[in-house]
Amino acid sequence: MKKILFYLICFILLFLLANRVMAQSETSFVSSGTFINMAPTAELSKGAMQSKATELESLNRKVMKQFALRFNGRNIREEQWSYVSGGVEVTFIENNLPEMASFDDNGKWLFTISYLDEKQVPPKVREQIKSSFRSYRIFGVEAIAGPNTTVFLAHIQNAKSWKTLRIHNDNIVIEQDLAKAQ
Repeated sequence: MKKILFYLICFILLFLLANRVMAQSETSFVSSGTFINMAPTAELSKGAMQSKATELESLNRKVMKQFALRFNGRNIREEQWSYVSGGVEVTFIENNLPEMASFDDNGKWLFTISYLDEKQVPPKVREQIKSSFRSYRIFGVEAIAGPNTTVFLAHIQNAKSWKTLRIHNDNIVIEQDLAKAQ
């Protein structure tokens, strides 16, 4: 089970990296060939959603609809939509922190990555980290939420090293351990 989870996380991270590289090199993200800033869709009415779809003809309507349904009522701003190989990515700011949602070409939500500061990490996860790595300070966490699970990648440091931890189902695995120069 741990191996499957590890390979799933590796696949997701590689997928994200590959999509980022492809997205940066493509010339036809949307009709203008660049990222498109859109007004927040958290409170889109059906008419407003149709208006945006008409305005951005090349953007997949199914993805826009699913995004609006999934993130309805949330404090979202600064959306940027881009086509990537196999789907659409939407980067946005929620509660002053960046997030990225990924959808396939049919509008199916694949995953969301939320970049969290220590205060926004779920208390149970934060306590797991703090109790296992007492001398370390948390300086960033990514929450990777998929259809059936959420995995956290926590970045911690102390005077001697930086570590990246993978936390899932009460298990912590050290993914990276780097010594600081002395």
